[in-house]
Amino acid sequence: EPDCTIDQCTDCTFYPMICASCESTHTLHTGDNACYIKCDSNCTNCEKGVCKACTAGFTPSTTEVHTCTSCTQGCATCETVEKCLTCESNWVRLGNSCLQSCPKDYLVEDGVCVPEPDCTIDKCTDCTFHPMTCASCEST
Repeated sequence: EPDCTIDQCTDCTFYPMICASCESTHTLHTGDNACYIKCDSNCTNCEKGVCKACTAGFTPSTTEVHTCTSCTQGCATCETVEKCLTCESNWVRLGNSCLQSCPKDYLVEDGVCVPEPDCTIDKCTDCTFHPMTCASCEST
């Protein structure tokens, strides 16, 4: 009987050569009679050893294709490690990042930092917003 020549296969049938089981670190894909590395536990969609989707807080790795990489701190869902789509509760989003609070001159609207609007109160040098009130006026 010939040796099984299918990579990572632990049990073959012969004539034709078909893999029946793979090493514990791999999974059998019967469609192309091959063993593929198992994706990690955070992977929710694994296709032939390539993770296509991950659990919340993770994104498919660009370097180790069978794994998921953690999103940056404060990020609940991300497209890439650098591109956060939604933030965890008590965090706010500014662009593609999550912060614990908005920077100066920004307001929070629906969990997203937005630039403060221009102060429309005549001769006001320091406005507060929602509602717009003047905290200090020009000296005359």
